[in-house]
Amino acid sequence: SYLLQGVLADGTLNGSLSDFFVSAIKGDNIGQVDETAHGARYFLSQPKNEKEEAIKAYKKAIYFDPTDYDARKKLRELQEKKEMFANFVEIWRNLGWKIWATPEGVPGIEIEFNNSFGNVPVKAFADLIAVLPTGELAVVDFKTGSYTPDSAMQLGVYATLMEMQFGVRPTKAYFYSARDAQFKEAAGLNRWTEPVLSEMFNKFA
Repeated sequence: SYLLQGVLADGTLNGSLSDFFVSAIKGDNIGQVDETAHGARYFLSQPKNEKEEAIKAYKKAIYFDPTDYDARKKLRELQEKKEMFANFVEIWRNLGWKIWATPEGVPGIEIEFNNSFGNVPVKAFADLIAVLPTGELAVVDFKTGSYTPDSAMQLGVYATLMEMQFGVRPTKAYFYSARDAQFKEAAGLNRWTEPVLSEMFNKFA
């Protein structure tokens, strides 16, 4: 099918759904997503070791035998991921947020942090640092599963590492829930400071 050809033509079948939320922010091949009804790249969410199985299941689902439960189940799963990605593209385009950039001009997407809390070395990646219409900075983490944390600790780690590395700290924190198609603000970001995190990390050193 044209949809499957569009996916394969993208050439990166081993990404995660979060990777393609990031790709949508960057604008990479976004025209291709539009041309395939926001759907082609959802297929990329399949793990690398399962992509051949997924391709076969997808082909079977297009021309499927109504009695083939596995093919129909796989199609439903892929459709859900397609919808998650399409929803995110639409929401992102309507937000009015901008991508923060480092002083060197590197976009704030999947920024790598290497530092330490107390005596504990820490390496972390923030999915997104955004500039809100108010001018405030926000740290964002994409969640594609059914669980969204109640605590802002993870985002507090990113915000603190950003402050340590770049001298600026996000004042807002969000989890993007793919299943709910919502940016959910995480309260209590300011609680997670370098002294608090250093004390906590040192307990596990």
